[in-house]
Amino acid sequence: MDNIPSFTATENLNRVLMDENAKHLIVEGPMDLPIYSELIELLKDIHNIQEPPLVVFGGGKEKIIKFLQEEDVDNAKVILDMDFDNPDDNFGFDNIYSLRKYSIENYAFDELVLVNLISHLLRVNPDDVRGVFNLDELRQHWFDSLSTTIPVVYYYQKIFAGEKSKWSNAFINRGGSDWRLCTEQLERIRLEILEEMTITQEQCEEAYAGTFCDGVCPSVAFPGKILLESLHRYLREYCNAQRAGAYSTINSKNTLLLQLIGKLVKNDELEGIILNAVA
Repeated sequence: MDNIPSFTATENLNRVLMDENAKHLIVEGPMDLPIYSELIELLKDIHNIQEPPLVVFGGGKEKIIKFLQEEDVDNAKVILDMDFDNPDDNFGFDNIYSLRKYSIENYAFDELVLVNLISHLLRVNPDDVRGVFNLDELRQHWFDSLSTTIPVVYYYQKIFAGEKSKWSNAFINRGGSDWRLCTEQLERIRLEILEEMTITQEQCEEAYAGTFCDGVCPSVAFPGKILLESLHRYLREYCNAQRAGAYSTINSKNTLLLQLIGKLVKNDELEGIILNAVA
């Protein structure tokens, strides 16, 4: 049995330089690579893309930007996560395209992306799901729980340059199978970070508004990897309430994401970004 080839980020970037005649799409990490590869495969057939690029990962935003600054690259385009950056900032390169949400996972928080999965799980017509299903309750809860936390972690990462693991690895859901976020845990994180930075909530909110003038929207501006657990639990409760055991085939947020990858192109914004990057 032959081993499947695998490459490091550095090897991938060297491949871009060495194979000047091939088109490449550089994404951030190894988990992004199969997601974008699958989405491009789908879009290739839909939009008759004749020469789809080879997708490689470059080891994160900073490493990719440094690579572009040091090398003359005209055979690759780049898609970066928005993170806490202004999505209109292309870092001085016309071949960089930014997501307009924190990460690729955030595009799962879209009724159009979820409808067909729910239809399969409940064994009903997708049109019937579209008529009643929405994420309004979930989005409102996320806003109520995270609207004061997001400006603080934004300041901590972008201005204070703090240690990301102090908040990004925290489990923020309530106990058991509750889809709601734990406000006590979020408040503890917020206060600890403010104490470390020795600044006020108001200073964080002012700085955040300077970059994101549309205000706080957690489904856009908070890491999708963290919120996927809440979405997973919400869908489990919703589907099982419609039909007992309907959600039993999806046992984790990772399983949910695998089910949704091919459906992410139903989000028009994401489809447009990818098409621009592969054109």
